[in-house]
Amino acid sequence: MVDQADGTGIAVPIDHLDPIQIQALIAGIERGHGQPNNLVNNIWGGE
Repeated sequence: MVDQADGTGIAVPIDHLDPIQIQALIAGIERGHGQPNNLVNNIWGGE
C-alpha cells in the first residue's frame, strides 16, 4: 500500500524483544533515510 501511494515500503523482520536488534533497526533507518515519517510496528506473537 505504501508503494502504491508513491512511498517506499521496507519490510524488516526483527525480534522485537531483542534490544540490540531494535537499536540496529533504528540506526539503519536513520542512516539510510534520516528521521522516519512513519514507522509501523506490526507484531504477531503467534507460534
